[in-house]
Amino acid sequence: ALYFVVKMLRGDFQIWVPVYGVPGVLTSFMMRLIVKLSVDWSGCLQFRHQQEVGGVYWSFTLLLTCVIGIVAAVNHGDRTLTILMGCSCAGLLVTYALFLASINREYVTTFLDTRTASEYNADYFHNAISDEIKFSLLTVNENLWRHIRNDVKAWLATSLPVWLEEQPTW
Repeated sequence: ALYFVVKMLRGDFQIWVPVYGVPGVLTSFMMRLIVKLSVDWSGCLQFRHQQEVGGVYWSFTLLLTCVIGIVAAVNHGDRTLTILMGCSCAGLLVTYALFLASINREYVTTFLDTRTASEYNADYFHNAISDEIKFSLLTVNENLWRHIRNDVKAWLATSLPVWLEEQPTW
């Protein structure tokens, strides 16, 4: 429930799929639930993307898994289980630290990114190096870029005549 509350409070509940109204809310709920459970049970790295659970939440979930595992083992009262869980969690955290130390430095920040999907889409649009990349924003749920709608409209107004003339392949 905390995950959904945080997503709603940050205005980040709707998913990137362009489905609107009641079907959009239901689709967002189901997709958010499926992705959240997938991250909780598998740690799938790709779901750290801002349009899914987000980097900092993905990392938080990893730490939370360790805490819950150790607390459950302690509450179970089995000393061997507690030691095993503690060693497993220590191994998980060491592996995570080694992983972060070994990957390309520019990707490390994606595990600590606090941006919402809307903030990510705004950055994606404003930092795009080509019209083709900017245009791909239009395939995403409009609610995730509505706050930059005027920028998108101005860009389309100036770019459309050029595209009609040049007819880019994309």
